[in-house]
Parts: sequence; C-alpha cells; structure tokens
Amino acid sequence: MPTLGVLLALPLGFRGAELGILFLFLGSPGAAVAYVMARAAGGNEHLAANIIMISTLMSLVTISAGIFMLKALSLA
Repeated sequence: MPTLGVLLALPLGFRGAELGILFLFLGSPGAAVAYVMARAAGGNEHLAANIIMISTLMSLVTISAGIFMLKALSLA
C-alpha cells in the first residue's frame, strides 16, 4: 500500500517531507483498537492481537527500508 501510494503521489507533485509523511501514514501498522472491537463483538481477539503484533514488527523493517529508498532516490 505505501508503494502504491507513493507511486500515485509522485505524478501529483508530492516531494520531500510531504511524500515521507504520506509513506509513513500508509505504512503504519494495524490499529490497536481492532483488538478491542474484536473482543467486544465476540470475534477472534487472539487473531486480532496476532495481526497487530505481526504488522507492528514487520512495519519496523518495511518503514525503515522505505524511508531509506526515498532518501536514496532523493524524493524525501
């Protein structure tokens, strides 16, 4: 999703900090409120918790790599 967002934003003239913020916004992990909502709705709260944990851990790698690429390409 962040890659697609950045690719769509480039022709629109987004550069610098705005492009970096867009990338961070789109690359953020799942919301922690998903666990609360799953539990309140009688859903699978363990699955929601696992999704939040995995997306948070993976975001450390993907966001770091994405910011590095934006800096290397002089876009952010």
